[in-house]
Amino acid sequence: MVSSLLAVLEAAAAASKVTAEAVVRTKGLPAALMALLDLGPLGSSSGSSGSSGGGCASSAAAVAAAACRIPVLRLLRLLCAASGLNTQLLRTAGLETAVQLLLCISGDTSDTSDTAAAEQGQVGSSSGSSGDAAAAAVGMLLQKLEVLRIWRVAAVQGVHLCHVDVMCPYVAAMLQPPAAAGNSAGSS
Repeated sequence: MVSSLLAVLEAAAAASKVTAEAVVRTKGLPAALMALLDLGPLGSSSGSSGSSGGGCASSAAAVAAAACRIPVLRLLRLLCAASGLNTQLLRTAGLETAVQLLLCISGDTSDTSDTAAAEQGQVGSSSGSSGDAAAAAVGMLLQKLEVLRIWRVAAVQGVHLCHVDVMCPYVAAMLQPPAAAGNSAGSS
């Protein structure tokens, strides 16, 4: 049901600037969108267990969380693209914190070899855990792409969510060639 509501809101946001502003000005809606990102437990758990690593359960949870967040992030991006006022209202509702936290979470779990293998369709047949890890990496990569798109749209609107110095490591990590996947595929 939430996905249907998000689809309606996306259509409204994409229709015109006026409807996008009406969506953002709806009482309680920006806070509800931030709540849909579900960052509360994620922020506290990533801080306490960041060095202990994650197993298959955390990988499956990461896939599910990223899959739920991507439509919300897409809607937030469309709302920000409509006007600078929308971006500023969403920033005051918590968009700045959400962008920074999602970048940190996405940055911690992105493994380029799993991501490259998943993009080339070379996962799943050898073992379930490597397939889960690759799916988690792709989900986190898609989540990171939406966060970077929000950052770019906000910067175009004149609202700065993060400094460029903070964003450079995340952008640079995504631009590295998938050479590790080609070498690992050839050696197995």
